[in-house]
Amino acid sequence: MKRVIIILIGILVLGSVAYAADFPTKPVTIIVPAKPGGGFDISSRVAAAGWSKLLGQPMTFAYIPGASTMIGQSRMSNLPADGYTIIMTSILMHAMAVATSEANNKMCGWDKVAFVGNVVADRDGLMFHKDPQWKNAKVWIE
Repeated sequence: MKRVIIILIGILVLGSVAYAADFPTKPVTIIVPAKPGGGFDISSRVAAAGWSKLLGQPMTFAYIPGASTMIGQSRMSNLPADGYTIIMTSILMHAMAVATSEANNKMCGWDKVAFVGNVVADRDGLMFHKDPQWKNAKVWIE
């Protein structure tokens, strides 16, 4: 029985490697859910330069701005899940899109995408208008 399991695992692994070797056979599109020149665009272009070399195919860009990335995310969720279209967004923006309404959850919910890794570490900061009364967040909260 152990031998049969090992053979089955070997067949699965070899089959997946053979499939991966055939991918991609055409350019991959990155949906940038914002206008050109912003953070998602810059990180997409930097990542695409490396990915293009690794995959042996060019990366193309589809700029689909609007509604805090929700328009681009809903477009992504309505395309075939074939690996030829990916999206550059953040977990926070996706969570906001999903949580905004039940309709958005159906269009671009967590079941529609897979998070595959961080490309950029981008720290957000809390900022206030420069005014002596707002010395820190604690003062603002109290």
